[in-house]
Amino acid sequence: MITIYGIQSGNVARLRASLLQKNLPFQHVSVNLRQKSEEFKKLSAAETIPILQDGEVIIGDSIAAMVYLDEAYPNTYKMLGTTPAEKARILSLVWAMDRIGKDVTPLYLEPMAVQLRAAGASHRAVVYDAQQKADLQKEIDYRLEKIFAYKKGHYFREEYSAADAAMLALLGTLLYNKLKIGKWQGWQEQMMNEFGTIFALQEEKGVREI
Repeated sequence: MITIYGIQSGNVARLRASLLQKNLPFQHVSVNLRQKSEEFKKLSAAETIPILQDGEVIIGDSIAAMVYLDEAYPNTYKMLGTTPAEKARILSLVWAMDRIGKDVTPLYLEPMAVQLRAAGASHRAVVYDAQQKADLQKEIDYRLEKIFAYKKGHYFREEYSAADAAMLALLGTLLYNKLKIGKWQGWQEQMMNEFGTIFALQEEKGVREI
C-alpha cells in the first residue's frame, strides 16, 4: 500500500491526483507539523509534506514523487506525458506554478505567525501589509495570465496531466487564501465537475497521526 504523509496542502493534492488517475490504492498518515515527531523527522531531510512511501522507497517532494510513479508503474496513466518533450513541458509549467505558490506561503502561515516566532522560526513568520498583499495579487494576475496561454484547449496537453493537477491545486490554495483567480474560475469549475476535488475531505484524518 502506498502511503502519503500529510493530508491537507496543495502539494499533497496534486500527488493525490496522480494516484487517483493511476487507480493506485493509497492511504494517508496525518502529520502534526507544529510538533513534528521523531518518526516524521526521520522520513525526509526536508521535513515537509507530502512524503510518499512505496515499500522501501521514500520521496520527500511531490514533483519527484510524480516522476517516480510514472516510472515505477509504467502501465498506469502517464501524468507527465509519454515523450521527453512532453515531460519537460509539463514539469516547466509545474515549476512556474510553484513560483506563485512560494509567494503565497506567507499568507498561508500568517495565522500561525505568533506560534512560529515562539518556536524559534521567526524567519517564517512573515506578515504582508496591505500594500504587499495588493502587489502580490497583481503579480499573481500576471503569472496566471502567462500560464493561461500555455493551455492546449481544455488541458495543458491533449489530455489531463500533472500540470492540470498542479494548476487545480494552486487555484485551490489561492482561493483558500482569499486571492482572485480571474479567468481561471471557469476552468477550475469545469475541472472539478470532470474529476472531482483532488483535495482530501476536511474530515479525513488518515489511518493514524505522527
